[in-house]
Amino acid sequence: MLQSSCTPLVFNRPLTPGEKSCHGARMGVNGPNRTLDGNGSDMTTLTNFVANVIGRKVVDETGLTGNFDFHLDWLPDEADPVPVSPAGADDSSIPIASDVRGVSYFTALQDQLGLELISAKGSVEVIVIDHIEKPDAN
Repeated sequence: MLQSSCTPLVFNRPLTPGEKSCHGARMGVNGPNRTLDGNGSDMTTLTNFVANVIGRKVVDETGLTGNFDFHLDWLPDEADPVPVSPAGADDSSIPIASDVRGVSYFTALQDQLGLELISAKGSVEVIVIDHIEKPDAN
């Protein structure tokens, strides 16, 4: 991750020549892999993306502030084999790649961004409904 040199957009203020605008973070696809590109993205945004991908609560304890540029590329666990024939070929004759390559999300975070996810127990807010009644027909 690199400290970002982009300029946050401000309403009614055009960018000056040489400035590039921040766009936050965007998910994408690269063959069978998924990507996440950040341009002027803060750790809160990255933490939210990580939580969404792994389906668990994630707490940022990096202490990093500011905005960052980064690229993350990983192979999702549920990745299907990818067709390798030219576009427009009959689907029934498309050979399937047997050597789909990519790294897991956790490995990508560690190797590509230098971030490590550590599993820990903590408190979580919950709402408990202990009683319910049908409303009166006013």
